[in-house]
Amino acid sequence: MIYEPQEDSYLLQKMVKQYANGKVLDIGTGSGIQAITAAEKKNVTSVLAVDVQKSVIDFCKTKHPHKKITWLQSNLFANMKKERTKKFDTIIFNPPYLPQDVGITDRRLYGGKKGYELIEKAFKNIREYLADDGIILLLFSSLTKKVKVEQIIHQEAMDFEEVAKVHVSFEDLFVYKIKRNQWQTLLERKKYTNISYFAKGKRGVLFKAKKIIKNKPVWFVMKVKNPDSKAENRIINEAKWMKRLNKKKICPKFVEEGKNYVIYKFISGSFIIDWIAGENKKENVKKEKKEKIKKVLIDCFMQCKTMDDIKVDKEEMHHPFKHIVIHNNKPVFLDFERCHIVKEPKNVTQFCQCLSHSALNELLQKKGVFIDKEKIRLLARQYKESYEKKAFDEIIMFIKQS
Repeated sequence: MIYEPQEDSYLLQKMVKQYANGKVLDIGTGSGIQAITAAEKKNVTSVLAVDVQKSVIDFCKTKHPHKKITWLQSNLFANMKKERTKKFDTIIFNPPYLPQDVGITDRRLYGGKKGYELIEKAFKNIREYLADDGIILLLFSSLTKKVKVEQIIHQEAMDFEEVAKVHVSFEDLFVYKIKRNQWQTLLERKKYTNISYFAKGKRGVLFKAKKIIKNKPVWFVMKVKNPDSKAENRIINEAKWMKRLNKKKICPKFVEEGKNYVIYKFISGSFIIDWIAGENKKENVKKEKKEKIKKVLIDCFMQCKTMDDIKVDKEEMHHPFKHIVIHNNKPVFLDFERCHIVKEPKNVTQFCQCLSHSALNELLQKKGVFIDKEKIRLLARQYKESYEKKAFDEIIMFIKQS
């Protein structure tokens, strides 16, 4: 059965008239309204219109013959492997987007159990068919969960803007114009694959990507400036310090830097507070975990002392819960955007402050590591007076005995 044009089709048609250009791919062509609209534009050179239903393609071939349009039966990109190398300047996507009602399976309407599953499936492959400066015109409904659709787009390292919206009956209809993120394009040119959005901080946005090295997959992180941050030159500063601290075996392995970005090796693991909180119900496991925790804390102090010795402040060591990852029971420090040279560095003393923090201190106690708050603060003050090895060794001994 053919999905007859309705309000959503006509809304998307307006955007196709405005934005479609070059080589066009129309996914889920249905009645063929978007393919025909695109083909009638002078700046459109060709249109490939696909639909999962053979009956739809047969109908469109007969009903809408056009020299610019090629009609193809395909479940999303399943029969389009030959098209992968051609790339499209415009991809039009008006998917079934409603959450599925119990017992109803009309594929013309429902995008899955929650409505967005088909969009999610398509976006896992859609980049392979999009030209570097190409656009995607995606239509969906407020019933599809707008936040989830945006997460899907971001997860594939793409940017979007809302170019059309209309309220119809019990829902809002949206058209998003989507394009490749500039960093995604850069990574692809550098032969990285499996690029995805990874995380966002106050000063940086992180993307994760893979590269085959010596026939093995290796994962990397690209950090770029958060466009919402007013801080200047933070990424440049981080790259500078990563290169220097790598020599001290601190931080992930630096790979390369460029204008407003740094690439380094991805470190798998858990944030330190999550790692400490990990379940360990058996008594023998508890004892093992207690010793592992103390070793990790001591290793953190050793890295802090190394930074103190070269007169650099990392900052944030008083609250480093999102800045230390535990990989194979060893701590790896992250985030060096704020590193700077100082006369009196505070890395060791800030980490002492961290261990005296009520929430972490209570968690450590549950794991059998008892750190007296007043004692650790006293040791921090004594260390700060001289920065001598003897004062630091007292901190380490205190942790071993805790």
